[in-house]
Amino acid sequence: MNTKHEKPPQPLGRLAWEKMLLRWSGIEPSGEVKLICAVIADGIIERERDHWFFSTGGFESYCSVIGLNPVFVLEQMYRAADFHEKELAEWMQTHEHH
Repeated sequence: MNTKHEKPPQPLGRLAWEKMLLRWSGIEPSGEVKLICAVIADGIIERERDHWFFSTGGFESYCSVIGLNPVFVLEQMYRAADFHEKELAEWMQTHEHH
């Protein structure tokens, strides 16, 4: 298998976060619950650019509405970011130009 042209690993996307949040909430996936999961997922994806979502209490409020522990979700965000950084570092090592 030729890995020379592989794309670098990407961080988790919005849809993946939405699905995980929905699963973690344990609530019936109604339209309202899906919408709240989408809002939280958007905040996670855009956290570098729009950090206000986390600093104004919106994140905690939306999590509590669907029964999620905000600390748990933050831990998962950090775990995913760490994993992505490690994957990207490994990819870069295998794709170095000599």
